[in-house]
Amino acid sequence: MWHLPTAPALTTRRILDLVAERVGRPLHLTVVAQPRPFGPFDEVFMAEYAEMFYQHTEAQIVDSSAIAKAHGLVPNPMPAAIDATLAWYGGLLAAH
Repeated sequence: MWHLPTAPALTTRRILDLVAERVGRPLHLTVVAQPRPFGPFDEVFMAEYAEMFYQHTEAQIVDSSAIAKAHGLVPNPMPAAIDATLAWYGGLLAAH
């Protein structure tokens, strides 16, 4: 089985810290302990999402070394991925 290139794991807290550094302010977070309707996610969405919620409560191990060896594919570094995501989202917000 191939896993697309995967950067070394970072904690959610570290990723959020990287986002906060880039936007220049602390993030205001709400922790949702179980899938339930919240913000833009209605009952229908959350009922479907509940099946996948284990991904937030159980460790996930993804090893992309096989595809790296076979095809030379490597992941984007997480800071670069965050920068690209924030740039995309900023453009989306500017367009509306």
